[in-house]
Parts: sequence; structure tokens; C-alpha cells
Amino acid sequence: MIDDTDRERDGESEPKTDELTGSGGDLSMDTILDVVAHRSRREILQFLASASDRPTTVDELVEHLRNREAERSGERPNRDRIEAVLRHTHLPKLAAVGVIEYDSRSRELRYWRYDRLEETLEFVRSKASE
Repeated sequence: MIDDTDRERDGESEPKTDELTGSGGDLSMDTILDVVAHRSRREILQFLASASDRPTTVDELVEHLRNREAERSGERPNRDRIEAVLRHTHLPKLAAVGVIEYDSRSRELRYWRYDRLEETLEFVRSKASE
């Protein structure tokens, strides 16, 4: 587990939220738009937001994404390919902007709620379904 001392020493800061409610902290609109621009990241965020403030695992996320793609296309994608894309692209990007905390050793993910991000995500989701 990462403690505050490790974060400060590494030049990182913990997302500024109020008990994971998103009532504090700032993500710029540019950051939010960049995060929600990719369909896979929207799927990731929707899954993590529904996890009820509990940590989830990469394995749970991979299975969710495989199921969603199977629903969409009728084909179940390769598990290893999805995990590789998550580990090398989407999870680092989400962690870099402070939306998630990702522990590669335990393979746990924790989502940090941001009201503006969730509002934008909901808006994009509603427009995508039109």
C-alpha cells in the first residue's frame, strides 16, 4: 500500500477528494475530455464508478471489458490482449491524471470520484446512445 510519505517523496499527490465523493479537487476540462475521449476509458470509468468505492482488480475489469465487447460485437476478445492494453495504455493514463490508483503488485484499482468527470461521462454516454 502507498502511504502519504511515499507519495510526497515520489512527487505525487493524492487526489483531493472528500472521502471519495468528488466534492473537492480539480481536474481541468481538457483533462476530463482527454480521459473520456476513448471508448475503452469510458467503459473502464463506468465499471469502476459502479464498484461502490471498493477497490477492484484488474482481472474483474478485464472480464467486464470482455463481456461488454462480446455484447457489442458477438465475439469475445482475447484476455491477454485486453490486459496488455490496460496495463500499458489506459491504466497508466488514468493514474497519471489522478482518477485511479493502480497497484501493479496487488493488481488492485481504486477509483477516485470527481463530480465534473462523472457528469461529463454521463453526458457523453447519453449522446453516444442517441
